[in-house]
Amino acid sequence: MARKVSPYVEKYLKALQDRGEIHVSDPSAAAKFIVGGQALIINDQSLPLEERFAAVQQLIRKVLN
Repeated sequence: MARKVSPYVEKYLKALQDRGEIHVSDPSAAAKFIVGGQALIINDQSLPLEERFAAVQQLIRKVLN
C-alpha cells in the first residue's frame, strides 16, 4: 500500500512546498516517512488511540517544518 500512496503524498508535499507552506529538503523521503514511518506508533496497543494519533500528528508537523 505504501508504494501506491507515497507518490501521491510526495506530489502533495511538492505542491505545498511550491506554495511556501512547508520546507522539506527531500519531499520523497518525507512522503515515505509519513506513509510508512508511523505504522509502529499507530499499531502500538499500549497507548490509547488518541495519544497515538496525537504523536503521529506531532511528528509529521516536525518533519514538514
